[in-house]
Formats: sequence, structure tokens, C-alpha cells
Amino acid sequence: MGVRGVKKYVFIILILGIVASISILGISTYAKYTSELSSINQKATIAKWSFESDNESHDFTFDMEDTYDQNTLISNRIAPGTRGRLTFFLSNENTETGVDYKIVLSKNNNIPRLLKFYSDSECSNELTSGRILEGNLIPGESEKEIVIYWKWLYETGSNSTEKESNNVVDTSDGASSTTDGMTITATITGTQSQPVAQ
Repeated sequence: MGVRGVKKYVFIILILGIVASISILGISTYAKYTSELSSINQKATIAKWSFESDNESHDFTFDMEDTYDQNTLISNRIAPGTRGRLTFFLSNENTETGVDYKIVLSKNNNIPRLLKFYSDSECSNELTSGRILEGNLIPGESEKEIVIYWKWLYETGSNSTEKESNNVVDTSDGASSTTDGMTITATITGTQSQPVAQ
């Protein structure tokens, strides 16, 4: 093969490499981004996640004892009447499309039955139906803080019988959490936002 043949061969390889790179970038734009933050030998009070062009999975623990509001503790313990927050910092700076994110709280370990999760600091908008919080990140957004608030309800019930019954539940749940701790798993999923027609 002559010099001309070698140059032609190198040129074809180069073109194929460029086409393959463009194809991979195009596919990654439409990728679905998922991270599962679960309770595997790791503790933290803040979840940080940056959406990338490929699927990744990370293990993460929210230990509830690391998320409380110090001003609401009772004898330095989480108990009915205490509050706290789960803090997430999500980033979309490495993609060129918007990302719709979904945070699902699941896989509780000893979370008291009367401990509820909310989307607002006043604890008036409870996360029900699977404890899901959804939102959007714009392309290039560097760090968006998302907070899920929690509150262990105190003296619940509309009459003395209900209150007494709920106090028994609280006592039982408190004993379990003291012995085995309280953790919760957050699954964060990000999907490319649907383009808006111009």
C-alpha cells in the first residue's frame, strides 16, 4: 500500500471515530440519569448529586439522628415533637438539557409511624403517595438546594382514646429507633426535560 493509500486509510478511520463520538454524545443527551442513595455503611447529612450523561448508582445513608433541628430535641434525643430536614444539592452543570428530577423516600429503617415528611418548612404540605418530591433543573444549573422536612407528630388524635393509642405507638417506635437507629433511603431519578416547541 502506497503513501496515498495509507493517508486514505487513516482519513477513513478518523472520520469513523468522529461519527462514533457524535453518536455517543447524541445518545447521552437523551439518557436517563439515576442515582440510588441507600443505607450501605455510609453516613452523611447532605446528599450531593450531579447528573451526568450516563447511568450511575451511589449508596448514601440519611441517618435521621444527623438531620434533626437542635432546637426541637427533647433530652438530646429525637422524640415526638422533634423536627429535621433532609438536604439535597443537585447539579445539572454537565448536561446541555434540562433535567426533571424525582426524589423518592423509601426503604425506611425504624422510621416512626407518626414521623411525616413535608415539602415546606412549615410542615403543612405532607409528601404522601410514596413520599415523592419532583422538580426541574435548567441546563447548566450548578447547584440547586432541595430540602425535605420531617416532623415527628406529638400528641396526635382527636380524642383521648386516639391520643393514648398513638402514645403507645410512639413509645414502641421510639424504643426500636433507640436500639437499632433510624435511616431512610432516597432514590433520585433524573430524566431529560421534554423540549418545548418554539
